[in-house]
Amino acid sequence: MKKQLLSLIAFVSISLAVSAQIGVVTVNPDLYEQRYSFGTNDATPTDTDPEPGVTYINILRDVDYTKTAIAQPNFNGTYEQFNNATTEGQSYLELTLQSTADINAEMFFEVRQREGSSPKVTITVDGVATVFDNLDANSQYYDATSTTTFKPWLLPIATTFTNGTSKPIKIDVFSYGNPASTAANTFQIRVQNIRVRNTDVTLSTKDFIAKNGIQLYPNPATDRFELNSKINVNNVKIFSITGQLVKTLESVTNKYDISDLKSGLYLATIHTDSGSGTIKVIKQ
Repeated sequence: MKKQLLSLIAFVSISLAVSAQIGVVTVNPDLYEQRYSFGTNDATPTDTDPEPGVTYINILRDVDYTKTAIAQPNFNGTYEQFNNATTEGQSYLELTLQSTADINAEMFFEVRQREGSSPKVTITVDGVATVFDNLDANSQYYDATSTTTFKPWLLPIATTFTNGTSKPIKIDVFSYGNPASTAANTFQIRVQNIRVRNTDVTLSTKDFIAKNGIQLYPNPATDRFELNSKINVNNVKIFSITGQLVKTLESVTNKYDISDLKSGLYLATIHTDSGSGTIKVIKQ
């Protein structure tokens, strides 16, 4: 009887140890961008403003990743928040990504902090740490278009995935705070999401134009057209419908002169820092 009891205890202990293990988050090599948002067991993905080419995935705390924190704030299921993260090495997330094929990728980590302090974020991928220090509104990673109370930074890391090989990731956050601030919430940091962008997959022209907010107007155009874009436009190349290059327009301003072209249908290929997309243009 005693032997059976010991065997039962050993079996239960092994079962509990297995169930406590954190799983591996799968990266689909056929998708352009996968955006992993952090959640709890009762959280659901929120795609209120989906971007073209992005697949939204909710990963669960204590199932897909672990969290270590000094203080555990209330959680709303769309991000992980750290309060009083004023000591390095004590507030972090850990997870493991794994692709089912070899891919080259860019990873972007969206981190937000309430106004009044500057975070330091250390991201370790495959044992290699990258430090993003003294993040503020002057940082190249800062999203100046944001109007939220929590200001965002998008932190990039290039990497490669090997088929079936696990890629451990640790996101450590720390806040310098603002000594002049009396607000108790100065030291709140949020890890919003992780974005894995497969650089081997090309975003379609339609998705590229929509994703980067590129607008060409008026269309049809008589003498010129203008461009609006969220990203920098380097130049615009005008092609005939048969594919012949007829004109290259440099982006000195957002206005492009086509008065010398004959009336007809053309293809305007817009070259940017992030790639290119093509829009049909009618010259009257």
